[in-house]
This record gives sequence, C-alpha cells and structure tokens, in this order.
Amino acid sequence: MLNHWAALTRFVTDGRVSLDNNVCEQQLRDIALGRKNFLFAGSHEAAKRAAALYSLMRTCAQYGVPPLPYFTEVLAKLARGWDPDRLDELLPHRWRLSENSAQNASPP
Repeated sequence: MLNHWAALTRFVTDGRVSLDNNVCEQQLRDIALGRKNFLFAGSHEAAKRAAALYSLMRTCAQYGVPPLPYFTEVLAKLARGWDPDRLDELLPHRWRLSENSAQNASPP
C-alpha cells in the first residue's frame, strides 16, 4: 500500500478524480450478468456483431442518448448509402436527434 500511496490519495489533491469507480463497476456488472447468454451467439461472427451492438448501447447510455431513436436514425442513414468515410459522425457522442426522429420519438 505504501508503494501506491500517491495514487491512492490523488483524489484529495485533484477534484476531477472520483473517490470511487462506481460507473465502471456498473458497466462491468451488465457484462458479468450477460456472460452466459453471450456464450451461445451462434457463431464467432455473430458474437462480434453482438459485441459491437452492445458497445454502442453502453456508449449511448454513457452519453445519455436514447437508443431506439439513435439506432432507428443511424440504420436508416446507413440503408440510404451513408458515406463510409463519415461513419465517425454517426457515433453516439456526436449524434444529435434530428427533427424527424424527435417527432417520431415523442408520445402521441
């Protein structure tokens, strides 16, 4: 413990550092709970696709992006032939709810 004292007490001198790691623990809990379900993805490629979607869902949660309107709009843009060189614009932290999606997402 003495060898790591500077790292253990860093939160006292730097207000940006959190006292705990609850956010990381919460995100890892979802992975641990779903681990048995992910064993039977069907194939290695299906498991890769599931991991990519799971990663996008967790990123949506991290940035407060509503997943259903996000995926609805992004998949529609991809189906219309979105430029592959601009895929980074569709990531959750850069996505903004468009007018059409906002109207479709609001309750009647």
